[in-house]
This record gives sequence, C-alpha cells and structure tokens, in this order.
Amino acid sequence: MRTQMPLFVALLGVALLGASGVIGPQRAAAEPVRWVRSAAPRQVARPVFRAGGEPAPFQPRVSPGRLSDPEMRSFAELVATEGKAQPLAGFAILGIQHLLGSTGGLMRGLAASGAAISQMLFIGKRYSQHAGVAGELSGDGFRTYLSRHEGSIDTGADWGHRVTGDPGARLRELRAQVDDLVRRTPTGKIVVIDDGGELIELIHREYAHLHDRVVAVEQTRRGIRRLEKLDLKFAVIDVAQSWAKLHYESPMIGRSIAATTLARVRWVRGLGAPTGRRALLLGYGAVGKATARALHAAGFDVEVFDTSRDAQRTAGQDPSVARTHHALDDALTSGARIVLSLTGTTTLGERELELLHDGAMLINGASSSDEIVDRSASFMQPLQGFKMHGGAPYARWGEGAESRTGMRASWILKTRSGKAHLLVNRGEVINFDGSPDPIPPRYIQLTRGLLYLGALQAARTTKAGIHSLDEVAQRAWVERVERELAATGESLVDPTF
Repeated sequence: MRTQMPLFVALLGVALLGASGVIGPQRAAAEPVRWVRSAAPRQVARPVFRAGGEPAPFQPRVSPGRLSDPEMRSFAELVATEGKAQPLAGFAILGIQHLLGSTGGLMRGLAASGAAISQMLFIGKRYSQHAGVAGELSGDGFRTYLSRHEGSIDTGADWGHRVTGDPGARLRELRAQVDDLVRRTPTGKIVVIDDGGELIELIHREYAHLHDRVVAVEQTRRGIRRLEKLDLKFAVIDVAQSWAKLHYESPMIGRSIAATTLARVRWVRGLGAPTGRRALLLGYGAVGKATARALHAAGFDVEVFDTSRDAQRTAGQDPSVARTHHALDDALTSGARIVLSLTGTTTLGERELELLHDGAMLINGASSSDEIVDRSASFMQPLQGFKMHGGAPYARWGEGAESRTGMRASWILKTRSGKAHLLVNRGEVINFDGSPDPIPPRYIQLTRGLLYLGALQAARTTKAGIHSLDEVAQRAWVERVERELAATGESLVDPTF
C-alpha cells in the first residue's frame, strides 16, 4: 500500500477539485478556507484596546483580515451601542466556546464593554478549536486554552455520567482552568459563557464558594437539558432556546452541514464507493429541518426519523422529506447509505450499526463527538488496508491520507458480523472542517451577538435559576443583522453562502 500512496493522494485531490459545487464555494484542498467578499473592505467600527487590557472608545478602521478579527459589521455596531456604558466593568469572563475567528470578535466585544483582557479566559472545544485563531488572540493579550480532552467522551466517573475513555480527564482539565482564573481574580463577579453546560455544572457541584460571584450564559439545548436537572444557585441566561437562535441560526447551520456532507460524499464517490442519493436524518429539530431542505435542494431523497410524534407529523408535511419513519429500526434498515445524526444524544450502539446497510457513511451534524456512537467501544477500530464493495480502496486510512486533502481523518466501524461503516471526521461534528469560520462571519455574528446580549443580561441578573433571553433585545438584534445582509441580497432565513 505504501507504494500506492502518491496515487491515492492524487485521487483524493481529483475527487475534491474535480467535483462541481452544489452548495457553497469549492476550493483547492491545500488552500486555507477563508470566507472573503470580493468587494473592497468596508469601514467598520471595532474595539481598539489600550495597553493593560482596558478598552478605548470605538474607532472606525479597515478590517485587517486577521483570522481572529473577521468583519462582523452589525456586531461591531451592537457593541458600540450596548458597550458604551461599560456594563461588564469589574467582571471576569470564563468561557467554553468553539475557538473560531468570530469567537475572537466576541471576545474583543466583551473587552470593549468593560471586561479586562487579563481576566478573560476562553477554553476551546477539542473538535472545533482553531490554533491559528488562538495564537492571534494570545498575541493580543487574550488568554485561551486549547483543550486536550472532551466532555462525555473522557469524563463521567465523578458525577455519575457514563464512563468512557479516561474517566475524569476532562474534569481535571476544566478544574485546572477554573482554579487558574480564580487565582488571577480572587474577588469580583464572573460571567461564564458555556457551550454544553460543562463549566456551569462543574461550578455548581464543586465550587460552592463561587456561587455568589457567578452568573452564566448557556448556548446549547443539550447544555440546558443538563442544567435543568440541577438546583442552580446562580443565574443562567438561556440563549440556547431563544427565539432568534432557534429560528435564524438553524438555516445557516443546516446549510453548512449539507455543504460539508456533500463534499465528503463526493470524496467517497471519487474513490469508487457507492453512496446512493438517499440521506437518512436521525433528528428533525430546527437544524434537522434546515439540513433536510438543503440536502433536498442538492438532489437527495431525504428520509427522517425522530422520536417525537409531533416532529414525525411535521416531517410528513415537509416537501423536502421523501419518507418519514416512525421506528428507529425501520429507518436503519431502509437501505440509506448516508446517515446524519442531529439529536443531541448518542443515537447508535452496536446493535443499531448491524441494522445499517454495509458501508454506510455516518455523519455527526450535532454538537458533541459522542452524537453517533460511544467512540471508545471495542468495535470501533481505525481501518488498516481494508477494501470495501469489491474494490474501492480506502487505502491505509489515517491522519496522512485525508489530512493531505485538507480534510480530517475518518474511521471505520467494524461490526461483529463483518460490516464496515465509515465514521466521517472520526465522529466529530461534520461542519467543523478546520477552517477559521465554517459559517461566514456575516452570518454567524447572529449567534455571537446573542451570546454577547446574554452576557450583558447575566451581569444584571441576581435571581438564581434559568432565565429566558430578553426578547426585545433579540428582535432588535435580528433586525440589525437582516439589514446588513439585505444590502447584498442575503437573508438569515435563506442563507446563500
């Protein structure tokens, strides 16, 4: 196989470069993905920082094109308005976030609203953190941490969750970062901006002495479900279930998932493996609906399964959905070779993998790497020289082959009966493809703005428990972003990137 590797790499390049684009721009694999408009840079108001981390007044300047400082025109205007009174002065900021370019914009906005850079720490999520972005932020004085472990993949022994991988590794990692921030800021309030509820649960369970200092923001529904089980002793602002996020973020995520799914399908087809045109979606929530529409528009026959009867009825009325399944086993035995999971919970075990068509592509469209399967299970093994379907070589799979095409390595799941399924991106979220911002900043600034508004609301909230994000602020923010997009013929409702 080693003598064939150059040819294999060449085939990968041809598979990626030669395919015509259906959704989104296609680029040479070796070229870093950057979402750049062809128009000249616009004058945009952005925060400028004085030495020592204190914000200076907003001043217009031309975007320098740095990874960690992308153009987010509406967000800059929002911060210029809402941050003028320095509402975060005296607050430390502790967050778990996707460390992307637009996250850098969020961090700069928080600093411009009064939070000192020296008292701000953002922890990356292992599957989505961008080292280049983190490096730029560190060079500007911001503190970031690139995670080595991940949530429920590595933890669980201490809090009674399912134990996999290295029990407690993620908890130890997070404790060290919380302890470090507390040493740096022994007094004063702390705003926690969380993705998945990890930090909030950790502080709730193990840092009782911080309860009177902490307020928080939660970004994901998975995290909110986790927090609803707790008797929280401090305020948490629920951005996850905000009207604006559910209604307007989902179309852009669905389009991004569909675009990256199509790129991987073309790649697999380029190796000669059959994929078909049927896509099975496990989960038909807001993102599932948007993904179904985008895949249908790209020519796929979309099938859906959801445990919710209401979701099943809605899917049955959706012209993008060719077939709705009412039982998981029926969905898995339908013969679809492209399977996307978008539920927020682990969907497949060894029994379910046996039901799938041999050679199925398994794609994670949710927000955690244990979405599809427990990745530490014994039946999950990296492929070594395996050939599928009578001759399509997946040639010594691993970091070398795929990473040279600009894509992350995938794994093969070998079942006891001999079936082999492709776990795309090793089960990690499909649209986090290593680019600084998988969704163009002019769109994803919607979410960054909601988190910013959540932080401001948390800073002035004293009552413990989960609170809805202020709806008036949401509507004003959505209108601002829509005005910007309308100037170029775009819309949050129907993304065109």
